Amino acid sequence: MDHGLVFYRMDLPGHPPVPARFQNVVSTTLATTLGLGRATVATIEHLVAALSASRLDNVRIEVFGPELPILDGSSRPWMALLAEAGHREQDAPAPQVIILR
Repeated sequence: MDHGLVFYRMDLPGHPPVPARFQNVVSTTLATTLGLGRATVATIEHLVAALSASRLDNVRIEVFGPELPILDGSSRPWMALLAEAGHREQDAPAPQVIILR
């Protein structure tokens, strides 16, 4: 299951995946929107921030619609939901990015 953060549009036929990768960013006007093929997912930044703060880097995210709920406009509700859902360690090293300059 070593795939990183991947959004799945469950409301579209075939549940197309949209990996959270910089090359899939299609817009940053007012919110971050990812897109791949016919599937887009908008307003991902608060959830992605919560995942990062929780040190979760390998997650299947199933969404029903083109935009995530804004909730209270922060990552706090996402943090609470992630804590409630729990997580499990996987037997694989997490990928690292080393910035040289």
